[in-house]
Amino acid sequence: MATLILPCAGKSTRFKNTRPKWSLTHPYGEPMLIQGIKGLKLEKYDKIIPIFLKDHLDTFGLREGIIESFNKLNINYEILELDNPTNSQSETVVKAIEAFNIQGEILIKDCDDYFKSDYTEGNTVCVCSLHDVDKIIAKNKSYVEINSNNSIETIVEKSVISDLFCCGGYNFSDAQEFIKTYYKLSKLDNKGELYISHIIYQQLLEGKKFQITQVSNYEDWGTLKDWNEYLNTY
Repeated sequence: MATLILPCAGKSTRFKNTRPKWSLTHPYGEPMLIQGIKGLKLEKYDKIIPIFLKDHLDTFGLREGIIESFNKLNINYEILELDNPTNSQSETVVKAIEAFNIQGEILIKDCDDYFKSDYTEGNTVCVCSLHDVDKIIAKNKSYVEINSNNSIETIVEKSVISDLFCCGGYNFSDAQEFIKTYYKLSKLDNKGELYISHIIYQQLLEGKKFQITQVSNYEDWGTLKDWNEYLNTY
């Protein structure tokens, strides 16, 4: 069993003049965030931790609706509300781990995509092949190179080094190790955003092993153009 962490505290800069993208209504009548996790084996998780900006919940009146949506899932969950934006998705995840003293395995799932995947254990990255998708902005993704055993040899942000791109699901065997790696990297003289892929790369350098799991039915909702094109299919 593990904890499913949903970082939804971004500024949604690619969705200008809208409410936060995770809250946009899917054609099935539920928020993008909720539909985005329906392809996972949710019954395998002890708890779901969605993380929001308090300002977003207040300004757009979203709190009641998102609580109702999670109640319908009939799964244990706790909401974390942040007073201020973080500098990265990694920092957002760390705040959740620390706030709830999360131990053991975690799956970090992006709010702006959908895929079907079996339950994964250990250090695992959900990937999809460029050959299996029709439309995708390749330069926006991170990519992995693997060996014959499906173990990740390297992971790179925003550079196409193989056909396998990370599709928004990152499983770590130890939440506390995630924190340690984050703080180690955050102390370096690097002013750029600290991506989840950077955490994984550092752990690879330290000798930890990561496997891949290939997903199916991938849908990318990362930009407003992607989302509108998806809506037009209904």
